[in-house]
Amino acid sequence: MSMISRYIFGTPLPTMAVIREIAPSGGEIPHFTVTKADGSVSFTTILGDDDLIFGLGENVRGINKRGHLYRAWNMDDFSHTENKGGIYSSHNLLLFSGEQGVFGAYFDDPGAVTFDLGYSDGGKAVITSENGNLSVYLIESTTLTGLVREFRHLIGRSYIPPKWAMGYIQSRWGYASEDDLNFIVSEHRKRHIPLDNVCMDIDYMEDFKDFTWNPVHFPDLKAINARMKDEHIHLVPIIDAGIKQLTGDPIYDEGVQKDYFVKKADGSLFVGAVWPGRACFPDFLREDVRQWFGAKYHKLMDTGIEGFWNDMNEPALFYSTDSLENAFETAEKMRHENLGIDGAFKLKAAFVNIANNAEDYRRLTDCHTMTELANELKALPLYANTLAEVNPTYARRAQLENLLRQSQYERFDSLCRYDRSAGSSVYQYLTLCCEVDELTAALRCLDAGRPGDYLYRLPDFLEQRCSIDLYALAKATDLQSLLAAVQGTPWAKVLAPLANAKPDRGLTAQAEPLMQEYRHRALVAMAPKPAKQGEQPGLRELIELECDTSAVSNAARLIRVGAPATTVRNACRRDCSALTAAEWDYLLASPDLPAFKQRFAQTSYGPLLAHHDYTVLKEGFFRYRTDWCRKWLRFSTEPTLVMMCYIWLAQCEVWNLNHIIEGVHYKLPAEEVLALLIGYDEHD
Repeated sequence: MSMISRYIFGTPLPTMAVIREIAPSGGEIPHFTVTKADGSVSFTTILGDDDLIFGLGENVRGINKRGHLYRAWNMDDFSHTENKGGIYSSHNLLLFSGEQGVFGAYFDDPGAVTFDLGYSDGGKAVITSENGNLSVYLIESTTLTGLVREFRHLIGRSYIPPKWAMGYIQSRWGYASEDDLNFIVSEHRKRHIPLDNVCMDIDYMEDFKDFTWNPVHFPDLKAINARMKDEHIHLVPIIDAGIKQLTGDPIYDEGVQKDYFVKKADGSLFVGAVWPGRACFPDFLREDVRQWFGAKYHKLMDTGIEGFWNDMNEPALFYSTDSLENAFETAEKMRHENLGIDGAFKLKAAFVNIANNAEDYRRLTDCHTMTELANELKALPLYANTLAEVNPTYARRAQLENLLRQSQYERFDSLCRYDRSAGSSVYQYLTLCCEVDELTAALRCLDAGRPGDYLYRLPDFLEQRCSIDLYALAKATDLQSLLAAVQGTPWAKVLAPLANAKPDRGLTAQAEPLMQEYRHRALVAMAPKPAKQGEQPGLRELIELECDTSAVSNAARLIRVGAPATTVRNACRRDCSALTAAEWDYLLASPDLPAFKQRFAQTSYGPLLAHHDYTVLKEGFFRYRTDWCRKWLRFSTEPTLVMMCYIWLAQCEVWNLNHIIEGVHYKLPAEEVLALLIGYDEHD
């Protein structure tokens, strides 16, 4: 038995996505708790431990959407990766299967909708309509297939595409002539690669105008299409939603005359820039406009075209005339300023310098709630894209910390992929460090007796880059299954000693030395030979600095607790160090911590760290390394060193932001939080 109920919130925009007339139901919507705040409406349902969530149509992260965050807001994203929370289309259907039985919910809302499916809180699914105007269709059935059947009746069945549309489609930007089409077809045939369709991107058009083609480069489109069909190939041209704003163009003139274009609240035409430049947009919510625009396809169909690529239907403006005007106003103010070298660098830094912006930190530490902090973080250009899907009203500490980490890794990934000559070894090392983090997180969940908790912090953005199957790691319920998850990877050998782990000491404590030793060896392997006397510092100096940070800190900690001399020596890796063997011997022979610090002050690091205020040696190293990286990021000509300096500064920034998030969460005074920040200078 199946049943569909409709619940109305606010004043829904008629999207015409639903073809059946469903009378509104009274009372409260089943399965969900409804809350309203600042114009938004949220629907919360409790999840059992084994509940599954399906739906959201053409989207990322596998069939079970539980544990992830999605946002239905169809933006054009040139850097679209598997970790993004939304793509070009919205399919706002969720199917739940679990303790509450089987039910579905379709959120008929053309605006931004966030689906927090156990991401912020593993035991809850929270769906938030940001404008609060929508219809929710609740679908009840006894089976998942029954839910799907009812949903298809609700929105209508899809047409069956022709057989040729199921074949291989070749598509790319840049097929600008008939010769380009002939070449790509001949190459496929020559290499015995099946080819059924070739998509024609905007280059086939005349001045990027819909329903035109370039008469020079495509002189006879009908003849071209006929030759392609002789090769059993269909041409599929692109059509965009924007009509070039050009008086004299017949489609634009007709649209203006018949009042077919979208308007602003004041009644003027909404003008935005897409491929042809400034354009107007047909109001497709009107039946007469849809009929008018649809009839224009016949011009291409008369040449034998049988299929189309409808593009730019999401909000995909290069700019609007209003936003462009605001940008020009800002630029005009700057134009009249006397920008010397300092001003020029400040202008550049506003866009590209992300490392430890004092004013940003001060503003963030002044936040009193997680909502305020989320709003401030979303306003920072560097993090705006990653945090775009965060609803500040429901922002949580863990959510923000995970997204900041994701943003950091995406930047590193992009840098390394941009320049593999500098980045291949760096990329491998960074990925290894991420794997250490994930293994540590999974081990801690095992130690806490909550192995399933790792699933809820699983970083999907790493899944395609790690040697470890992270989903297999998430399923580990004990040491044996964890070791099984890393079989076939270098970690199998690294963690093999854990097979004899002592149950009373904790898995994490026993695994961390093994993983850190492996990470250390990988880092040292990146280090070039020491620089010659008088040469500019390079990558080796930075790696020595990192290795010494760990070694000196470990030695100080062990001496403080009275560890045996052999334990101290074994814990301090000295195979890549700026300190001499004699300096190390002198340090490690310290009878206690005060003596250790006194002797450390006499080493080559002593004068370097002396001007930094710090309570522990590691903190002093961090502050010195920040100064060092700032300097050589600017002056070094060694690509890998520049990249590593940038990475360190970016890591510091994320660590600092996490300190701030913790401070706001625990309502600490701003002064206490600022004192914890690496590289922060109140005088900057």
